[in-house]
Amino acid sequence: MLRGVTRRRACELRCEPPFGSAWAASLLLLACGVRAPGRGDDASLGADRAQGSVALAPAPSREAPGVPKYPATSVPLSRESGYLRRAPSPDFWAFAPFYVGQQDDVSCSLATLTMLVNAARRHTRLGTDEPMVAQRLLRRRVNSPVWERGLAPGGEGVTLDELAVLAAQSLRAFELAPGRVRVTHVPEASAQALADLREALRANEVSGDDWLFVNFLAAAYVGVGDYGHIAPVGAYDADARRVLILDPDRDWYEPYWVPDEVALAGMATRDSVTGEPRGYLQVSMERDEAERQTQGMAPSK
Repeated sequence: MLRGVTRRRACELRCEPPFGSAWAASLLLLACGVRAPGRGDDASLGADRAQGSVALAPAPSREAPGVPKYPATSVPLSRESGYLRRAPSPDFWAFAPFYVGQQDDVSCSLATLTMLVNAARRHTRLGTDEPMVAQRLLRRRVNSPVWERGLAPGGEGVTLDELAVLAAQSLRAFELAPGRVRVTHVPEASAQALADLREALRANEVSGDDWLFVNFLAAAYVGVGDYGHIAPVGAYDADARRVLILDPDRDWYEPYWVPDEVALAGMATRDSVTGEPRGYLQVSMERDEAERQTQGMAPSK
């Protein structure tokens, strides 16, 4: 979390564009082909506006009285849980017992991968001397310089590509072998990118042993926050075309639904430090069929 912003709460009023419902509504237009400017896009913002792109409407900051916590495009799980009652939702139930909050402003990756390892480990018969995987234990066991640098005071968190490496390392640190770890960057919120995301979300909803994680501009989902964030996807309601985000920023948010177009628009932004597009990460304990055939393995059943 907080790629490019060191202390979120102290600097929100001066460093975040305070997006509200008007901006959230513009995301639906952005998803239809108008690129949303992200961190690192400041130099091109004036040119984009000159070409007729949607201008982001100003609105009060989070602390302003009377401003809703969630924009019009986001729905908290406490207000809408019907899908989880009528659908199997295997990823939600894999994550739910292990849903943890990040420990500080830059550790969303650590909280997210702690959920991943516990979800992947749920099939393992543990002894009485084996603790659950806590964030401190995971960080110590992986012992990655990427985390030590990114999560240090004043750190910038981690990138999407670094998250993929850390996911594989985290699973292997607990003797779990990932079958597939795949990063998809989203340079723009195109129709093809939306079709690809929907296909990935539908496939992900079939099993509780593969997972999808999103790297997005926080403001796209919750209305404020000019910083990158990372969270697991808890479920996908294909009929309603909305995604359940298990936000690890639990001091401020419960899980919430966002339309898949908005989910894509939030990912079609740029990391403020690297300039690379954000996107999503797929992790599976199963190898896909193409990879199994390439390695001469029997087809999965």
